Amino acid sequence: MSDVSSTLSAPSRRRRRSYLLGLAIGLPVMAWVGWQQQDDAFVRIAYPILAAWLIPAGATLWQRPSTLRLVERGTVVLVALAFAGRMAALLAAEPDPDLALTALMPETLVALVLATVFLQLVFTSGTALVLSIGLLGLTATIGLARFGPDPGDAALASLLQMHVYLAVIAMFLWVLARDKEDLAGVQRERDRLRTEAYRDPLTGLPNRRALEEALASELEAAERAGRALAVIPFDLDRFKRINDRYGHPAGDEALIQVARTVRPLLRERDLFGRYGGEEFLILVPHATADEAAALAERCRCAIAAIDLPHGERLSASFGVRAAAPGEGPSDLLREADRLLYRAKRDGRDRVVIDTPAETTVEATVEATVETPSGSLGESPGEIVRQATDAEGSERAG
Repeated sequence: MSDVSSTLSAPSRRRRRSYLLGLAIGLPVMAWVGWQQQDDAFVRIAYPILAAWLIPAGATLWQRPSTLRLVERGTVVLVALAFAGRMAALLAAEPDPDLALTALMPETLVALVLATVFLQLVFTSGTALVLSIGLLGLTATIGLARFGPDPGDAALASLLQMHVYLAVIAMFLWVLARDKEDLAGVQRERDRLRTEAYRDPLTGLPNRRALEEALASELEAAERAGRALAVIPFDLDRFKRINDRYGHPAGDEALIQVARTVRPLLRERDLFGRYGGEEFLILVPHATADEAAALAERCRCAIAAIDLPHGERLSASFGVRAAAPGEGPSDLLREADRLLYRAKRDGRDRVVIDTPAETTVEATVEATVETPSGSLGESPGEIVRQATDAEGSERAG
């Protein structure tokens, strides 16, 4: 396929599958009916026209899912015209006016109601209303052409009365569709405001508010299930120097590059956001401190490899902290931030790790953690694994 169905929304994918299934069943049935009713002039003319549209439309929908809207709109319009053609054929086939009107019921009435419903489903409310009124105008014209020579004919009055009812139904559907569109607009605006409230506008990452709410939720879930959870705050080293030398646009670009570099290193379940300024935070569910440290080391190396304009290089200092049983979000972040300060104090561009059971340890960590494809990577090499009870001094850079 030239474009994949994954580009469609879930409801659109369901509609596409339904249409393809309907075509797979309906086309053979239509061919069989056409063969059985060859003496029907409408069937002989209309069915080949419908098939000439439906077969290539189905093939296009199969090959190019993005054509869904075009295909369904074209199909609905063509089917609506076929309903009008069927009405004309029924009226022309019966010379007696009363019998001709009887022949329309209930087939034509149901068909026209369905046509107005389908038009509202696939077009915007205003366009659907115009097309519905146009369709009713066409069928009313067909009726006038059939019954017009005798204005006092009861059949003509009944036909026009039927069209008044159909016009009322079309207006009612339009009102419902407008209300639905208004509600959808309100929901879109609500979603947009929520996105702005929880999204950092520069990097597109979750912001501090989103991270803190997610951390509280993850901590509660981890405590309830008895599983591990780690946090990784990190801060870009000497970032102020980039802003001072090259201006804030250069600093903004550096932050964007960091976001783009780190995100692919994480699993789907991990949450990565901008905590504020040049500080970022990664929430790592289902991971011990050692496993999170392996991930932090990979991120540190990837950030150090970023090429910035003007020949500047980036580095970052990381703290890694695994949640202790019963530990709250603020306590966990405070302890993780203390480790980050320690990384700054010890020379920057490093990972400092702590676990609740260990206080001061320095070791080489060999760990393997899951990534989007299975594992978070190879051994991180030398990682400083230490902690202190003293509060970190004010962060430099």
